[in-house]
Amino acid sequence: MYPHSQEMTSMTFEQGVSISDLLNLPLNRYFGDWLNTQMKDDCTISHKPPHVWYGNLVTMSWWDELWLSKGFAYSLKHKVTEDAILPGWQVTDLFLLEQMHSALAIDAELSSHPIVQTVNNTDEVTAIFDEISYKKMSSIIRMMENSIKPTIFEKENYLDLKKLMYQNSEAAYLSKILQECSLDNLNVTAITDTWTRQKGFPVVNVKKSGNKYILTQKRFLIDPNADFDSSESEYGYKWTIPITYITNKISTPILVWFDKDAKDLVIELDDPVDWIKFNAYEVGYYRVNYEQNEWNPLYNILRCQHETLSALDRAHLLEDVFSLAYAGQLDYGLVMNMMKYLKRERHPIPWCVASSKLMYIFSLLRDGGVFPKAFKRYAGDLVDGIYHEIGWGLKEVTDAKNKDYTDIRLQKTILEFALAVEHKDCSLAVKRIFIKYFFPTYDEDRIEHVPANPYIRDLFSYYGMHFIGDISAWESIFKIYKAENNRIEKLMLMRTLTAIKDTSILEQFIVTATDEKYVAVQDFLGCLIAMSENPVGTPLVWEWVRSNWEFLVDRYTLNDRHLTSLIPSITKTFATQTSLDEMECFFAKYPDVGAGAMHRAKALETVSNNIKWRARSRMKLGTWLLRYRVEK
Repeated sequence: MYPHSQEMTSMTFEQGVSISDLLNLPLNRYFGDWLNTQMKDDCTISHKPPHVWYGNLVTMSWWDELWLSKGFAYSLKHKVTEDAILPGWQVTDLFLLEQMHSALAIDAELSSHPIVQTVNNTDEVTAIFDEISYKKMSSIIRMMENSIKPTIFEKENYLDLKKLMYQNSEAAYLSKILQECSLDNLNVTAITDTWTRQKGFPVVNVKKSGNKYILTQKRFLIDPNADFDSSESEYGYKWTIPITYITNKISTPILVWFDKDAKDLVIELDDPVDWIKFNAYEVGYYRVNYEQNEWNPLYNILRCQHETLSALDRAHLLEDVFSLAYAGQLDYGLVMNMMKYLKRERHPIPWCVASSKLMYIFSLLRDGGVFPKAFKRYAGDLVDGIYHEIGWGLKEVTDAKNKDYTDIRLQKTILEFALAVEHKDCSLAVKRIFIKYFFPTYDEDRIEHVPANPYIRDLFSYYGMHFIGDISAWESIFKIYKAENNRIEKLMLMRTLTAIKDTSILEQFIVTATDEKYVAVQDFLGCLIAMSENPVGTPLVWEWVRSNWEFLVDRYTLNDRHLTSLIPSITKTFATQTSLDEMECFFAKYPDVGAGAMHRAKALETVSNNIKWRARSRMKLGTWLLRYRVEK
């Protein structure tokens, strides 16, 4: 049945991914969204060979063990892509953005669930195909692999796959691998169980006393006042944590284990240090919070010599400070001041983290009044210098396999952030580019030409429509959309059509999109989500979904993973009691959840947390923004 299984087991991980050459799959290389298209294609190919091993060659004994197959495949795909397909693209750095940070966000809510859970019916089977099984498990594997030794981990993994070929495997398999890898006589099963058999993760709090650092842990929740019973977990929501740290004197991470049963962990250094950073390279699945006196040195590093820390460590600091501030554990003044260093940041990973976090805050402030304007002024100041440095143009190609990728990713991140906060020069440029590209004969003498990188055409198409789109422009793009046969191009144009600010056009487009002649069934839910990401489209989509839920259920069924995730996607920025009441009424009207029980709980909790955040932090943050002075 699997003629190449024997050959697969004889391959090392690096050799195994060369199967992508054998597959000879046509890779899409269209200009519309070249960056994401190539990356997604190659990562998709890269994560399929591991499924030949974890799934086909060795099959999980029951659905309860799904996380083994998915976790291993997702933990390997970025590594495989970088090693064998796109060397030099720093693909493994994207693991934090695409896997770990997403998992941490979901796992910080009460509605999360353990990786290991019992499966009794088809709805529960569908439900476990979620970000906890995929992204959290891959993050735990990455953490444990790095806590032991990657080379030993891979060797033992290979040997065990060979032993178990054509057989079934259980969760004990992973623990067995890790136990055999351990060089420190660790009880690996006991360690991994604290991560796989209870939901959530810890925040490690750091206090300093002389040369000693006293670490304590507690469960991290995005709602600081969330009520939960620690006895519901057999581990009491405590974890055995691989603590790593670097200092200004120690560049190679030091590993120390923080046992779940220990009250605290004391780390004593031989000599005083200027700064210390825990969770080096953000390998560990936990957050870190310091006392103010220990945040200050890290803030000063970013402010004065940010490249002292790796790009991953800089991104980690940004991710943690935003999340801690949202949870009420850190003052936003520190966070927003720390962001000022971004004016000198030229690596895409920290910028991706910062722009994502800042835009989420902006979505919660976007309710009229003076705060949104103050936020745009602050954000515009952060991005102004690098925007004028990078611009819209395509740099001369010097190294197509390496540097150009990070250049384009940085350019796209900067431009998207600048456009989202309506940076004046960037917004003007995108209007000109949009007109010149789609309407080249329009009043050429009046429209200044702005050279644009064709690899980010999806960006200037979307925001061009958003800023200047009228019925004439929309109908012209819709005509192009209908004639387009390439799926990648068609999806890009579909998203462009959702960007217009005219609500009457958006309302009509939803109706039009229900016709399979215009939007494929498998693309319709994505069309709704894209429209909901347009601020003027969010309430329209929510109203349409509530009024047409039976149509959606008939078309997709309640067991469809994409339908069950629709509600959380379109309601994630809701932040009023009215919105929460509407959601509760909607769920009461349609109580049959199918595979969507956890998604409904997550949606309600997210909106509830947004409401609490506004009550707790909106005024303080808004006041800080109003006092901010643009630095000349």
